Amino acid sequence: MLIVNAISIMVAFLTHFPELITLSNPYSADGLSFPGMHWADVVNEVLFTYLSLLFLFFLNEAVFRFNSDMVSIGWKKVVCSFVLTWVVSNLLGKCFVYLHQHFDVPAIDAMLHHYLHPLRDFLITCIVTVSCYFFHQNRKSRKMLLENQQLRMENVINQYEALKSQLNPHMLFNSLNTLYLLIRESPDKARHYLEELSRVMRYTLQDNEAHSVTLREEMEFVQSYMYLLQVRYEENLQFDIRIHPELMSRKLPPMALQLLVENAVKHNEISNRRPLTVSVIAEGDTVEVSNPLQPKRGGKTLIIEDEKAALRNLKAVMQEVDTDFEIVGEVDSIFDGVEWFRTHPMPEPVFMDIHLADGSAFDICAQVDITCPIIFTTACDEYALRAFKVNSVAYLLKPISRTDLREAMHKLELLGGQVKEEKQPDLSAIIRSLKKEENYKTHFLVPVKGDKLLPVSVEAIQYFYISNGLVKAVDSEGKEFVFSQSLDELAEQLNPHDFFRANRQFIVSRKAVSDISLWFNGRLAINLKVPVPEKIIISKTKASELKDWF
Repeated sequence: MLIVNAISIMVAFLTHFPELITLSNPYSADGLSFPGMHWADVVNEVLFTYLSLLFLFFLNEAVFRFNSDMVSIGWKKVVCSFVLTWVVSNLLGKCFVYLHQHFDVPAIDAMLHHYLHPLRDFLITCIVTVSCYFFHQNRKSRKMLLENQQLRMENVINQYEALKSQLNPHMLFNSLNTLYLLIRESPDKARHYLEELSRVMRYTLQDNEAHSVTLREEMEFVQSYMYLLQVRYEENLQFDIRIHPELMSRKLPPMALQLLVENAVKHNEISNRRPLTVSVIAEGDTVEVSNPLQPKRGGKTLIIEDEKAALRNLKAVMQEVDTDFEIVGEVDSIFDGVEWFRTHPMPEPVFMDIHLADGSAFDICAQVDITCPIIFTTACDEYALRAFKVNSVAYLLKPISRTDLREAMHKLELLGGQVKEEKQPDLSAIIRSLKKEENYKTHFLVPVKGDKLLPVSVEAIQYFYISNGLVKAVDSEGKEFVFSQSLDELAEQLNPHDFFRANRQFIVSRKAVSDISLWFNGRLAINLKVPVPEKIIISKTKASELKDWF
């Protein structure tokens, strides 16, 4: 707006420069060029030209949307803008003449001034049209620079994510934990373990430009990786390697065998009850990695939960975790729970909420001899000690996250699917871990112009949405912020009490919702208090979930 005002003022004075020069020279004030001209006449002319320019700029922005970087401006629109501006400029000039003749508005009557009007209209039209087009191109250029910077930032983030996926943090944390134990128990063995771990890390992070390695190089890496696994699982994990020396020079993609070995360990039960043997056999042009199928003890699962929202969250997290759960029953009361155990085989395991509608879940344990592992789920930690007096292997605080469930299933896997009476978990450590606060985001750091990061409060955000592949957030003032996380990642970091995943494109804040409209085919439409780029439609399957959320 300041630039438009500056241009308008400058053009208004320059187009009346001859009149101003004439007035400043007292010897030619009554000359032949502009006879009878006064300061009031020139001031009115300059003021009217200034106001006319502002109107012409506004008209072009309103009609052709030069101020929007979402609109494409071609030569046809530029020509139309030029014609419209010239016509309107002429009409404005005639209006000023009409006001001068009928309402005695001060104006210049000199003949030369009237002859110069068409030239001035042409110059004003050119300046307005060219300026609007330049403003539009400048906005598009700035937007492109911002998008390029965002793409560069996303590229860096993708490289970081790729590095994280190469490192496999779960495997790394397990290895470091094993190393910590070895340092205390056997320093010599810990030194050898550290050497093998460094070989694995070095091979994992190397930049292999050829995109292929020899079978010998791959097997040296895989054997180091196998050593790390065998130290962890000891005699419960064995490897059978049969590769002829003549095949060691063959080529294959890097980490191809390691990925197969990792999957064999990841998706099978390894315990005292069911040890695992992984075979690596090379014949001809093929290398085969095989193992007996030993599904993890996610197996047949009973859920005892009376809160519908908590039940849906638990089932969703169970589907995301790499464990083969088969839900064989869902009960919501003590009476139904006791009846289920008396009429069905023992599951493995059972997820049990402590506070049920008709009493405490410990009443079920008192009435039924539960021999399967129990994973308690609750909103408080006051029952942790009592929970471990029964067959409990984990005590999870709501809302249950994927990390919490993975840790619980890993503990169950280490126990071989059975509860060991001779060694109870460290209750003090468990209770300390339960004291941690819910780790929901209260602020985000988002990139802005240059190399700055701006803290944005979650309370101010009205909704998140996807636009042209970018995840954006809109606050209560309508400001937009670009996020590097996906909507799925944001949904895990936001408090589900305050934010709802409406569909694939939107996450909405509870306080931003104005009302909800009925839509076609049993669907719903969320109306927000702030403008949104498109209608937020809730599918028929999520409509009941939205109602429960409120």
